[in-house]
Amino acid sequence: MRPISVIAAVFISLITSMGIFPEVSSASTSSVAHMCADTQLTAAAESWSGAGGSDGFTVLIANQSQRSCTIDGFATLKFFSSNGQRIRAKVLHEGSMLYTTVKPYEIRLKPDAVASFAVSFDGAFVPPSDSPGACVARTMSLELPTIHPRFYPNNVFIVPTDLDLCTSAWAVGLTPLENGPRVKGP
Repeated sequence: MRPISVIAAVFISLITSMGIFPEVSSASTSSVAHMCADTQLTAAAESWSGAGGSDGFTVLIANQSQRSCTIDGFATLKFFSSNGQRIRAKVLHEGSMLYTTVKPYEIRLKPDAVASFAVSFDGAFVPPSDSPGACVARTMSLELPTIHPRFYPNNVFIVPTDLDLCTSAWAVGLTPLENGPRVKGP
């Protein structure tokens, strides 16, 4: 019985070295990306831009882990006043004069790769003394479509906004996540 096991081991070794049975390497097994976990990602808001009565800003999402992952769809947004009170606004899954409406698609984020989405609205930056407090969202919370949907401690990632929701008719446009640091423009 022992000679058969030796012969089998030699045979398998020869076949593998000749390339008949490809060896499985860690590179080929790790090529499948799984849905991103919130712990793999970090986010930051870019500067505001505007044109023709529309304003907005881009939010960048970066994969800070050593593993590729996938993400798609839309972020969930909530707005808050300076005293932390929630301000309700309708979030429309569409672009604006600044950002093109695109269909959501799956994005593969390699380590250090970036995805982005945009928030747009009518109106402009509002200095603190120019608008009633009930209209101005000083911060926006963000939740991403990840395996663990709660993104940061206290369940939110906070972005300073100073957004006058009265002048935007209590609505903002939101584009889906897109590959790369720039959201498509018109």
